[in-house]
Amino acid sequence: MKRLIPIVILAILAVSLLQCESMGGASPLSTSPSINMAQLIENRHPDRVDVSDVVEADFDEDGEDEWLIVYRYDPTQSGNFANAPSRAIMYDAVSCEFPDFVRYSVPTPDNDYLGESQVDVRRVDFLKTNDSFETQNEIVFSSLGGYRKVLAIYRFRDEQKNPCVAPTTPRAGFQLVGFFQSNFSIIAPLSPENKRVTVWERTVFERSQLAVRRTYEPIENERGETYLRDDGSLVPPVEQSVDFVFGLPRSPTDSPYPEKAVAAFYLYLNSNKEAAKNFLMPTLQENFENRHYGLPVPISQVAEVLVQRLAYTPDANAENLRQPREVTIDVLVKPSGASKLTSPGVCSIRWRLESFQHEPETVVEGATPTVAQPNDLEWRLAEIVSVSGDGCQP
Repeated sequence: MKRLIPIVILAILAVSLLQCESMGGASPLSTSPSINMAQLIENRHPDRVDVSDVVEADFDEDGEDEWLIVYRYDPTQSGNFANAPSRAIMYDAVSCEFPDFVRYSVPTPDNDYLGESQVDVRRVDFLKTNDSFETQNEIVFSSLGGYRKVLAIYRFRDEQKNPCVAPTTPRAGFQLVGFFQSNFSIIAPLSPENKRVTVWERTVFERSQLAVRRTYEPIENERGETYLRDDGSLVPPVEQSVDFVFGLPRSPTDSPYPEKAVAAFYLYLNSNKEAAKNFLMPTLQENFENRHYGLPVPISQVAEVLVQRLAYTPDANAENLRQPREVTIDVLVKPSGASKLTSPGVCSIRWRLESFQHEPETVVEGATPTVAQPNDLEWRLAEIVSVSGDGCQP
């Protein structure tokens, strides 16, 4: 009987092993060597979040890549995320004994968003930094394809030298150094040689395709260069003017809009004074280079004109009949040889425009676009009604 005991025990163990292999109906869990960040987020919020991009790069400049996730939220009722607002968050795998994931948000002014449509992310070193805790490269978010354009510029800041030790100060993360918005376009070369950001903004009603153009340059504080003041607001523009959004019109005097001819006259002075001369009535073209036309210096000394304001009263019937109209324009002038605009103030000039009809013999073959065809009516600047401003002369 003693010899049977080991045999019985072995039999029991064998039966137990068979039961373990067949019990519970469990199957091995699926495995993967990587984590799909986009899928991880979307699977938990399929109706509220759409991940548009996951950018893997060394954003905090610690020698290891992080994961920056750009996502869209607040879709339309139909679930369309195409023009939904976008935000971003970043995950950093801190290299301690075993990696610990740290999350950083990307803050925006007033909890705003980073854009609509596609948001592009770039790292570029173009601003000066004086803070040893901040990255050399700026992190730039740009959304320039939707109806609302956004350009957001950050530097990453972290005072914690050893991430495996409890930080004595909070992790600062993304530090905003510039935030620009527009309903038309934002132009930003983002290079050390050209740090200017130009924002074009169209008004609600502007039939002559004019827009406000604002140009910004960074200022420098103890932490480096930034486009923001200490209170977080955007620095004032170094230059602001009204200009044609698609470039100078080819034949502004043929336009049905008299204000277009007035704006074009002064803006053509910046590049083609001879063409600007053709926008005047013949009697006003005499001695052109030596006349002021409401400016503080004669035309021969004009280096640049910035339009500040344009005022007019639309009247479709009078305009279609080319009846006399009046337009007021405010300008600043930079004379030749001057480094800055030297007008002590704005020159405000009120013009009277009248129709002008070419005689058949004045038209030559291959005439330039600024010369109308026979019997065509076009706007011409006929008379300065009033001029105001220090040094401004008719």
